[in-house]
Amino acid sequence: MKKLLIAMTSIFILLVASTRFFVLAYLTDQDVTEEPLLIGDVEVDYDIYFDKDGILYPATEVVIDENLNITKPGVYSVNVTDAQSINFIEHLRIRFFVSSNVDTYIRIQLIDYLSLTLENFEGIITEIPIVGQETAFNHVSTWYDYQATDGYYYLMNPVKQVSVTTPLTVDFINAYFPGVNYSARPIGYALQLGIKIEAVQAVRGPQMRWGLANPPWGGNW
Repeated sequence: MKKLLIAMTSIFILLVASTRFFVLAYLTDQDVTEEPLLIGDVEVDYDIYFDKDGILYPATEVVIDENLNITKPGVYSVNVTDAQSINFIEHLRIRFFVSSNVDTYIRIQLIDYLSLTLENFEGIITEIPIVGQETAFNHVSTWYDYQATDGYYYLMNPVKQVSVTTPLTVDFINAYFPGVNYSARPIGYALQLGIKIEAVQAVRGPQMRWGLANPPWGGNW
């Protein structure tokens, strides 16, 4: 049985282990009452998948030990070496399902790093993070890139469920860069990807939960 040595994985400790982000939305109006008032439910699911030739494939978590079926919860493997692979980076897609029953603002962080996996003559596998290598993602224009300031992408419009039984689908990545092909890496490289989601009610949520008096793109919430 092969042994696995991981050089650096602590970067993913903050990742959500499940595919559901759920929070009760509260509003405190000090002019009226000091008690928190329940306004509604804020609920957002995410889906990481691959679209190859019109066929959708679910993303799979990074495997630590195949024999023991141990994976990194909430951390997904993206192929950067083989353009024909189902999970090649050009096929990567990310979307969100909003089941909130109140208007909701969403912001997300993509937590990703490139790694190189090496195996020595004893069968010991070492995973080495490649520092300083940034990966570009072709996100939908309805998301504002504020990464340079606080590390987040912001959905610029408040959203809510279509109905009690139908969530609203919001795309984040629905295509690779038009007319561009990813420059494939040598064998042994891989991209590991996770998502941190924060969702708040539109009414005073960004101000109270994120400390943002105004949207990063200007104007008012």
